Amino acid sequence: MSNNLPSNIAIENVLQSKMRGRVTYQGFVSSQIAVNFSYSKLYNDPSGKGYQRPIDKKRCKDFASYLSQGEDALYTPILLNASGHWEFHAYDGQRRNFGRLICTKKATLMDGQHRLGGISEYINETDSTLNVPFLAFHYLDEDEEIKLFDVINSKAKGIGTSLSRYLNRIMMT
Repeated sequence: MSNNLPSNIAIENVLQSKMRGRVTYQGFVSSQIAVNFSYSKLYNDPSGKGYQRPIDKKRCKDFASYLSQGEDALYTPILLNASGHWEFHAYDGQRRNFGRLICTKKATLMDGQHRLGGISEYINETDSTLNVPFLAFHYLDEDEEIKLFDVINSKAKGIGTSLSRYLNRIMMT
């Protein structure tokens, strides 16, 4: 579970804001950067500090297949914790919330590991580049990170097959 980057990464056109008192960064990175600037804290990591289940290769393949649909294959931002290792630099005094983000270490991937796995598979198969949206917290402590991961993964409820079939019928008309 290493959070070291081979070299710093600069991300341009980032919006810095606050969410409930926490500094956040929003932006886009190329898929080649996205698959390398974060890591998952897996529950079976020997350090004992992990909490995520191992990556399900089938879910990654399914997402790569979804991406093959082309322009209609939209997806949500990945969610990261930069753990205080990213530095924001505003472009100028007139645009204090818009600037460059320097990533000095990998962020923790809190949500989106299967999307990133599918993106990695897709770009390797197609030799293409995607624009990957992200939302990163500047700093969450381990307890906050785990709590947010738990909320995201335990409170959401699937829509069920009957509603899914109904929605697909609506889209076909």
